[in-house]
Amino acid sequence: MLIYLDLLFILNFWIDTLLLAFTNIIIKYKISLKRMILSALIGSCATFLFLVENKIILFISKIIICIMMQLVMNRYKGIKTLLENTIYFYIYLI
Repeated sequence: MLIYLDLLFILNFWIDTLLLAFTNIIIKYKISLKRMILSALIGSCATFLFLVENKIILFISKIIICIMMQLVMNRYKGIKTLLENTIYFYIYLI
């Protein structure tokens, strides 16, 4: 089976952008488009995690990437706010 990594990366980028936009609507922060795009680019790096075979490392890596996305998009405003934003992001992910 042939997998085009560039198309997979672009698709993941657009999905991450939409998820971040929906999260931004719910939490009602005014975020610049540059921050959202940078955060989506960080999230698109998760595309290359399919090379990891260990499920525990994969799970931890995805959580770390999600937290990094929230930190870039919303800046650090406290651990409670960071966890709330991450939970909202995961709710849309489901």
